Amino acid sequence: MALPRDPQGLYRNRNALPAMKHRHKLAGICAVLLAVACPLQASHANTTCKSVPGIADAIEAFLQRVADAQAIGAGSLTVKDVLIGVTEIAPVDELALAARDRVQLTRHGASDGEFSNSGPRPIEFSGIFAATTMFFRIPSLVKGNYFWSRQEVTFRYDPQHTIELGENFLGVAFFRAIDHSVVSHDRLSFYFKSNTGGDPDRCYVIARG
Repeated sequence: MALPRDPQGLYRNRNALPAMKHRHKLAGICAVLLAVACPLQASHANTTCKSVPGIADAIEAFLQRVADAQAIGAGSLTVKDVLIGVTEIAPVDELALAARDRVQLTRHGASDGEFSNSGPRPIEFSGIFAATTMFFRIPSLVKGNYFWSRQEVTFRYDPQHTIELGENFLGVAFFRAIDHSVVSHDRLSFYFKSNTGGDPDRCYVIARG
């Protein structure tokens, strides 16, 4: 039997409807993922700082070790010294972190120098920081330059040898590469790649008392 005239193509396209629905479903899922993941995108303006208790002593010890290294020309930190306040790391990942060399600090000038850390292989692990599960990717070689003052120290990572931070959204870990981080007596700030200044992408206030 011949089909009636179909000026709008309704009959010709009826087999395409399932594919169109499938594409629309995928597009909807992608839109949700992008919407949920957007906090990890560069959103520098008006960043809200989270208060983190219990790390004030670790912050002060970290800054003092950097100041000592700057004073004598060189020094080192353990990887755990750098992972300030990160807890609940799995035992197997603790062993992998312990297998890495110490973080080496080498002074260049009165207020700057370079840092580096190497290990036998890249590591990806998770831990708890500021009551949130955070994911970390550390390559075999991490390096960059630091800039020191008595108030704070800035670590600017080499783009090819930087650490990535990630958060879990809908069971998927979304990662961003760190451009630089700033540690001061009262705040810890992270700036992701493409954010070279201004408001940080992640900001944590050191709770005291």
